[in-house]
Amino acid sequence: KFTFLTMKQAHSKWPDGNQNDRIALEFMRALLKREEDVALFLASDHGYGYQDKWGKNPKRFPGGEYERLLPFMGIVVPNRMLRKLGKTHLFTNQQRLVSCFDINLTFQALMAGYEQMRVDPSLQRRVIPGTPGGTALNLITQEVPKNRTCREAGIRDSACVCSRWHDVAPAEYRRPRSDYRAVLDAAVAFINRQRAGPNVSCFPLAKNTSVVVKAAAKAQADIGYATERAANAGCVLFVEFTSSWG
Repeated sequence: KFTFLTMKQAHSKWPDGNQNDRIALEFMRALLKREEDVALFLASDHGYGYQDKWGKNPKRFPGGEYERLLPFMGIVVPNRMLRKLGKTHLFTNQQRLVSCFDINLTFQALMAGYEQMRVDPSLQRRVIPGTPGGTALNLITQEVPKNRTCREAGIRDSACVCSRWHDVAPAEYRRPRSDYRAVLDAAVAFINRQRAGPNVSCFPLAKNTSVVVKAAAKAQADIGYATERAANAGCVLFVEFTSSWG
């Protein structure tokens, strides 16, 4: 059997949204105490994106793009169930790169049962259609390689947090009102706030001595659903600069 539960209260702007954690924990404990063959998949549809009103200011907090593309995913499988499966790789696969294709295959394998999962090669790994080199893995019985790439996991470049950056020409990042200059100014302001803290005797960095020496950009990330943010999302930028104090 397969049951899907969703908790939209997590989107609530009211404090009672925080009660989700306690309620969910109580529910999971009660479920696991039944000592049945239960596998729990705990997932979110996106990372939070550490920014105020995350649908409004993607350019103010470009680092949030990374977090948004790395949603929480946890799998809880009781030991009694793991013993029936034999050798498993759930613990090893923590903090490895996985995709929805892996989760889909893992679901199918669990539904097929222990014996079938062990002997059926199609429940161990599977070619991902339309993705050259992409292979879905059973997250319970197969080890996810440490150096797995987005392409191998079936993740498009537009949604990949480790996709390549492209260097930007000096003429582009040296423009006074460029986005790269805005990143530099924000970085200098942040550093100066830290240096101006209590009991800190550091001189502030000066904007007029701050110079971009290298810059790169990453392609716009795919939002995946229609929101006002899809129209506003800019590139994720990397800026290297030198600076000095007056």
